Amino acid sequence: MRKDLQFGPASNRFRYSPTCPCGKSNRDGKFCPDKSDPNAGYCHSCGKTFFGDKEASLKIIKPLPPGTIPPSQHPYKLMMGTLKHYNNNNFIAFCKALFPDRNVAGHAKTYGIGTSNLNQGKSTIFWQIDMDCKVRAGKIIKYDACTGKRQQHSVLARNVTWAHKACKVENFNLKQCLFGLHLTTGNNKTIAVVESEKTAFLMSLIDESRIWVATGGKENFKYDLLIDLKGRNVIAYPDNGEFENWKAKALKLGIYGINIFVSDILEKPTLPNGWDLADQLIHSIQSKETAP
Repeated sequence: MRKDLQFGPASNRFRYSPTCPCGKSNRDGKFCPDKSDPNAGYCHSCGKTFFGDKEASLKIIKPLPPGTIPPSQHPYKLMMGTLKHYNNNNFIAFCKALFPDRNVAGHAKTYGIGTSNLNQGKSTIFWQIDMDCKVRAGKIIKYDACTGKRQQHSVLARNVTWAHKACKVENFNLKQCLFGLHLTTGNNKTIAVVESEKTAFLMSLIDESRIWVATGGKENFKYDLLIDLKGRNVIAYPDNGEFENWKAKALKLGIYGINIFVSDILEKPTLPNGWDLADQLIHSIQSKETAP
């Protein structure tokens, strides 16, 4: 570690940088500044990285603050118990109709896609499994079996919920990882990053040359989830309208050695905002055009 990035007690950080660039006091020492620039560093209070005047060359270390609570995890047995009842699962039913010649159910088990008992057992659980095969989270979504679009849960206020909330697990420390991350262990294929779990799974059914993973949201294209891809060959496919955002983030991630090529294949004014590879794939199949 560089000497100029080694900080001792919180009081030292406060003397060097009394405030975080976000405006909060640094009396508790949660902002870790770079000694070459007091306006550059990482703030554990607001969770933001500041690059100061040296964005291109600054190398910021993000030490975990003392007393950090480790991420919670679901019992592996719980996840395995959901990898069934695919005939009642709306999302799997849609995928089977789209790819009648593929072993969709078997592939779903590989990815860790289960069936929730919510909404008459028609909802889908996308389990997030890290590189150590620890089950970090379960994202529950209900789909329409005919269109493959998300539906509003009949028993929930939102169309997405989490397994730990559905199971009423108290004090669950949710720390997400990429959906499909466990498939990268021991596999040297190029990693393709998309936003939605649905897109990652559908693309994996037609393209086995890459490992398809999902951030689970456009704002999840960030250090905390992508650090696991450091040193790998990575291509990101943002939805239409998000190319510039993901490209700017990828440039900053390069500071940490996370090198990601961001494709602009979907960045077209003729496509609807938010159009992704799954939309393109479904459109191509249903219109009997050539798949991407």
